[in-house]
Amino acid sequence: MKRILKKIYLWFYTYLLSKIEGQNNFDSLIVKVRYFYLRPMFKKMGSCVNIQPYVWIEGFHNISIGNNSGIGRGSHICAMDIVEIGENVMIAEQLIIITVNHQISMTKNMINLPMIKKPVKIGDNVWLGARVTILPGVTIGDNVVIAAGSIVTRDCSSNGIYGGIPAKFIKEIVD
Repeated sequence: MKRILKKIYLWFYTYLLSKIEGQNNFDSLIVKVRYFYLRPMFKKMGSCVNIQPYVWIEGFHNISIGNNSGIGRGSHICAMDIVEIGENVMIAEQLIIITVNHQISMTKNMINLPMIKKPVKIGDNVWLGARVTILPGVTIGDNVVIAAGSIVTRDCSSNGIYGGIPAKFIKEIVD
């Protein structure tokens, strides 16, 4: 019975609540409704978290998100392993986070090989531009900007701007 109720709960979010438009700030009524509705699903959810419309999440129970962070519209988080999103993280639209990938081999049929899961960690005070993709096993440090359209395949150290395919260090952030 508990599994059925959970599926109904997820169905309501996926097909109704996630599609309602609202302003892009925590003061918006629909943003607050989504926040309170989704909070029990996450491993940890800080205060004032802004989940925009059309966000698709797999594996809520593996996701922690810090205070004052937001996930932009049309984003997809596949959390088959742990996803940690820090505080004050701005995520633009259509972000993709992937925590699982196919194992590869020269001698075996790849379709029969097991999947490999790796966590993703995003530090505090991070800005992820539109259509950024983060692959399994990546850690992004604090005070980082990832340029729009980048594919992050390796760790990104703190206090830097990264961009490209694959994302590379562009310059240091200095005040």
